[in-house]
Amino acid sequence: MYDLIIIGAGAAGLFASAYASKYYPERKILVIEKTGRAGTKLLASGSGQCNFTHAAPPAEYLPHYGKKGKSLKSVLYHTDYQFLIDFFEQLGVDSWIREDGKVFPRSLKAFDVLNALIGASRGRFIYNTKINGISVFDKYVEIDSSQGMFQARNVLWACGGKSALGDAFDYDAYRLLEALGYRIVEPKPALISPQLLQYKYACLAGISFTDISMTLIKNQGKKSFYRGDLLFTHTGLSGPVVIDAARDFELGDRLRFNLVGFNNLDRLYEDFVLKMKNNPQKTIKNLLLSYDIPEAVIVALMSELSIDRQLNSHNVRKDKLRALLERLIGLEFEIKGLGDWRKAMATCGGVDLRDINLKNMRSRLHSSFYFAGEIVDVDGDTGGYNIHFAMGSGRLALDGMLG
Repeated sequence: MYDLIIIGAGAAGLFASAYASKYYPERKILVIEKTGRAGTKLLASGSGQCNFTHAAPPAEYLPHYGKKGKSLKSVLYHTDYQFLIDFFEQLGVDSWIREDGKVFPRSLKAFDVLNALIGASRGRFIYNTKINGISVFDKYVEIDSSQGMFQARNVLWACGGKSALGDAFDYDAYRLLEALGYRIVEPKPALISPQLLQYKYACLAGISFTDISMTLIKNQGKKSFYRGDLLFTHTGLSGPVVIDAARDFELGDRLRFNLVGFNNLDRLYEDFVLKMKNNPQKTIKNLLLSYDIPEAVIVALMSELSIDRQLNSHNVRKDKLRALLERLIGLEFEIKGLGDWRKAMATCGGVDLRDINLKNMRSRLHSSFYFAGEIVDVDGDTGGYNIHFAMGSGRLALDGMLG
């Protein structure tokens, strides 16, 4: 009989095991992992550098989890970024806080974080183990697995989501939990670039904008507004302003970007006409450069509208000019796909938060069940917020369970 079985050896499960080993060393723990190794996605996080938290007070974390942020106060205030920095320092992993607040191991190697967690864990790990079924009794839980039957007083579900997995991957956790009565919010890829309808700007790959305004327009006409950095790629759009908002995307939604600092077309048109009057000999392309727009973007948009970029600005037809300025103030794209699960950095969806007491991450359906990390319907922005939640929710669960 184990005191705790942790299902999943990802960020949440590994941290929970290491934390329990340090603060509750007398407890008997088993970690069950379906794949052949621990921390696969942890190793890939932060492009292999493992941005594991963000240097900011808990109150500033809340907006970075979308509409669910306010409900996560118990997790985020229970474990702040300094606790995680100190925890890893005690395991021999020093941290580096980048100028943007992202926190990495000083070595910039995710392997150091993984090895520290595994090294600090005194529990038993079993790999390549599939869970076939779970039976819940009054005082214990029995797990039927491909490596035999295991019993525990408590179970921590820390088996992650579908991100970074293929579409055909047989993800057992949702099925097992649904069979036990849990509501599963339909998962969809998060922290991913959407697929765009008739994307024409592969020529702009590598071009970026800082702190740009993006409007998400739903099929019903409802609008949501975002700000952040934008990056053009060979196949579509990326950057935090796009991928952080991916949790809100649906097929047919439109993304509109304001590339200049004007709020409406008429004001931009009036300003441009004034520039034309003051600089009658300049080409339209050179006048547009004064708005701090990359030349490649101007050239691409002019080419799309069949405007000769060498034309004197006074020789451009008014309708063509307005169409060009309209793109600058509202360059629009339609979403035709939500992205490939294998490229997603997080999962939007999972165990419905209504089935979890967020004050201690305990199940509202089974008193012996707790949850941590990506298995629940929580996804954060880029910047360390997802790994922080995984570890913080694991700690909160263990303190409520074993403390």
